Amino acid sequence: MKILIARNLKLFFRDHTAVFFSLLSVFITIALYVLFLANSFMSEDGLGALEGGEEIMKLWLLGGLMSVGAITTTLAAYETMVSDRVEGKQKDFFVSAMPRHHLAASYILSAVMIGFVMVSITLFGAIVLFYVQDGIVLGWDQVVLSLIISLVNVSVCAVLFFPLIQALKTRSAFSNFSVLMGTLSGFLMGVYVPIGILPTFAQGVIKLFPITHGCALLRYLLTHDRLQAALGMEEIVNQVEEEMGTILTLGDHMMSSPEHAAVLMGSLIGFGLLSIWCYRRHK
Repeated sequence: MKILIARNLKLFFRDHTAVFFSLLSVFITIALYVLFLANSFMSEDGLGALEGGEEIMKLWLLGGLMSVGAITTTLAAYETMVSDRVEGKQKDFFVSAMPRHHLAASYILSAVMIGFVMVSITLFGAIVLFYVQDGIVLGWDQVVLSLIISLVNVSVCAVLFFPLIQALKTRSAFSNFSVLMGTLSGFLMGVYVPIGILPTFAQGVIKLFPITHGCALLRYLLTHDRLQAALGMEEIVNQVEEEMGTILTLGDHMMSSPEHAAVLMGSLIGFGLLSIWCYRRHK
């Protein structure tokens, strides 16, 4: 299985075009922020009125970018699985002595590794850029916890997408699905429009997506202390965090970080079992 994982990694990273397009949604989000979103978020009625508001805004955006990257890069890693199926290479693997579940595990683990590497690059690139531009410094505890949350995020994405990719029979179907997810990811993570100002129904749909909870964890980790220092009163901080999607609510209940983590871990186990069932059924 190690050989298969190494093969999948090499196939992905040697295709520079695939690597670029896996991060295309991240680049588009950055461009939209620079051209349009920054002005609306940093208005006098928004974060622009706070001391350190721009710093908070950039760290909030970073949490969204890492979550969008977890979706798009993990999904892009499954192109190898689709190509193997279309080109008949999976049949060659099936006639070998290798257990079939090793092949499925190699695709999933490769997707996790690729997603984690790309999200880590996003994080460390942002750390360097923020420090050079504005002197923003993240603590080591924030960096380590961000990486742990991102690892869980990409793992959830990997097991969530695996049964869906199993159902796609052609490259064009996979390409269309990737474009759809790349487009939706910015909305699901509340990057283009903060989750708290959306209609109640739209908020409910977005909260069904597990990575939205991972995104909330990242944003809370990166911005909570700075928001608390700028606003002081806990009630006002909670109100701002709810509007920005840093804290999600279920009805009148404001979810805590452990509850968001429980949603992620439950999704990882649930979709992991679903992936096993779908693979056995497909086989």
